[in-house]
Amino acid sequence: MAPLVGPHDEDFSDFYTNWMKTQEDLLKDLHKAVENNAEETELSRKVDGVLANYDIYYEAKQNACHQDILRTVSPEWKSPLEKAFLWLGGWRPSLAFQLVYALTGQMTEVELAEFFEGIESPGLSSLSASQLSEISELQTSTNKQEDFLGDEMAMLQQSFADQPLLSLAQAHHLVQAQEAKNDSHMHDMHDDGSAQQNIGDAEQSRNDTNEPDSSNDALDSAMQEKLNHLQTIAAKADNLRLTTLKGVLNILNTFQKAQYLVAAGKLQMLVWNIGEKLTGATASL
Repeated sequence: MAPLVGPHDEDFSDFYTNWMKTQEDLLKDLHKAVENNAEETELSRKVDGVLANYDIYYEAKQNACHQDILRTVSPEWKSPLEKAFLWLGGWRPSLAFQLVYALTGQMTEVELAEFFEGIESPGLSSLSASQLSEISELQTSTNKQEDFLGDEMAMLQQSFADQPLLSLAQAHHLVQAQEAKNDSHMHDMHDDGSAQQNIGDAEQSRNDTNEPDSSNDALDSAMQEKLNHLQTIAAKADNLRLTTLKGVLNILNTFQKAQYLVAAGKLQMLVWNIGEKLTGATASL
């Protein structure tokens, strides 16, 4: 089995590890800029850098989907902990909104204290009514698309028990059983000297015919159709993840974008690091 490769033909697991380290560095830099109340132009530049790195990942992942969809929707570069909470190969898009609301509540106390000190804060606790309305509209749209993809995936899973595939599976089983029976019969005849010529003729006839196993071909074709459908669903899911993230950020001001990305990055790094530790602990048992 050929390994999945990244943008520069490196092993995809190596690409992902390096990508995460780059992401961690970018987020640390952004966090430092937020804490130092950097100018808006500097914050905007650093926010764009983080988003550009997200684009690199999703472009590489899309390429990996074309290489092997099964190993992409169940990513070998993710820890078992991360895999346990995946939705169609990645994070659930609606989490983007839960993070907004969680951060809004978390930062309210801090920024309320700043308000009484006469410090004007442009942070996430200061979301305007217009921003909240836009976020709500985007959330409604995202939830509908998320539900649609979930239903589409459920139908694909259920299609494994549909009549056409069951018929092909039964035919495939019968062909295998007949081949096993024929092979057993041929083996028994090898001990019969008078049957040697018949065996040779039968084997030569089978080699000369060289007809493809129509049952195997039909089953392979049916399975490939389902894998193609899975690839389409996975691509839609990744697109929804990225467009949702960017959609939320487009509603926020520059300082809020920076706060949001730093928090999202911390959460991502936390899960990644815990997953790596748990994997290492399990391997040492």
